[in-house]
Amino acid sequence: MKAKVYSFLSNLIKDAFRVYLDLLKIMIPVSVGVRLLQQTNVIDILGDWFGPLAVALGLPTGAAIVWVNTLLTNMYGGMITFHSLNLGQTMSVAQVTVLAQLMLVAHTFPIELSVARKAGVPLFSMFAWRFVMAILSAWMLYLLLSSFHVLNESVALPEAMALPGTANDSWGMWLWNEVQRYIMVFFVVFALMAVMRVLKASGFIDAFSKSLRPVMRWLGIHESVIPITVVGMTLGILYGGALMIEETRKHNLASKDVFYAFCLMGICHSIIEDSLLMMTLGANGYVVFLYRPVCALLTLFVVVRLFNLFPPQFSKWIMQRK
Repeated sequence: MKAKVYSFLSNLIKDAFRVYLDLLKIMIPVSVGVRLLQQTNVIDILGDWFGPLAVALGLPTGAAIVWVNTLLTNMYGGMITFHSLNLGQTMSVAQVTVLAQLMLVAHTFPIELSVARKAGVPLFSMFAWRFVMAILSAWMLYLLLSSFHVLNESVALPEAMALPGTANDSWGMWLWNEVQRYIMVFFVVFALMAVMRVLKASGFIDAFSKSLRPVMRWLGIHESVIPITVVGMTLGILYGGALMIEETRKHNLASKDVFYAFCLMGICHSIIEDSLLMMTLGANGYVVFLYRPVCALLTLFVVVRLFNLFPPQFSKWIMQRK
């Protein structure tokens, strides 16, 4: 028993540290970049450009910068920007939850859109789908939360993640604050990986995946891509996308089935891990776990039936990469 526990912890620490080193390659440039932007007032300029979108969603203008970084890097890049701008000190739980919806639907575009294109989905179609759905679903969530006046309390972040700091701090003070944040990120990564492994070992993820299959059939997703779609929804679009690429090589999958699968995975993927990440920013756990899957299922239900009304040539132009 002790040997198994030792092996589990040893492998977990090694894997977490390896992932952490990869994250540092993203976090450090992002942190330095944000610091330089703060020093040169570029943040204010970008806030003016993207600010109207953030304001329309009930967010501070700095939230738009977080989302742009998330789009170009990944969830961790956006999270580091969030902390670098000290948004956790000024935003409410409702605001962070709306921002989380933006980040959850649309992030890591350079990599994830390339994966979809490799599987046969047009790049522009998937870009437009995820970009528009991120804004639309976040706006609907904003209207919902503001209408019921809920989650208006301030975000309660761990002290090490909500360190005080401004653009006027010395570089030494800024560096010390960033080092503390980086240390905290390692423990977040370690905890997330531990939770994921426990859930996988307990059979929860497999059971969750099986429970989704009847819903996939109801939506109109073909039986051949259901297992892959479920993998993408639970573990991430990179995993599901990689399997889809391999499957399209081996079998002649219909372009519409691949397209619908990526539409669903595009809005709702890595349900457990990414949702947990957003909770560390202060987003409401119930909302981030439930709202995104519901949005994905309802919108895909509508999209599948709308495309059935369009001429085949139009659908082919949208769904199939040339």
